[in-house]
Amino acid sequence: MPADDDDLDELVDILKDQGYERVTLEQTLLGRTRILAHKDGGTREIIINARTGEVLRDVWIDAGGRSQPSEFADHSGKGRGGRDDDDGDDHGGGSDDKSGKGSSDDD
Repeated sequence: MPADDDDLDELVDILKDQGYERVTLEQTLLGRTRILAHKDGGTREIIINARTGEVLRDVWIDAGGRSQPSEFADHSGKGRGGRDDDDGDDHGGGSDDKSGKGSSDDD
């Protein structure tokens, strides 16, 4: 199901209810929605596939630039958690190799 404006508005409201300030939405080069929400000196970054509504990335980035998974508020109690294995095209990190092997691993 595509992520529409109502879904994004609801997500922004949830983030604000959780105490996040300066919540911004932007479109990435790949057409994904990037949400940045600031709180307690850190930033929560959420990347959403606009066509499917899938959360591709949900991480907390502290003031030192370190990131860790963040629970995504989906009201089911089964949050996706921070998925840091996406293709990295939106934020300069990650890898296209989904196998979990490094480039120097031999089979």
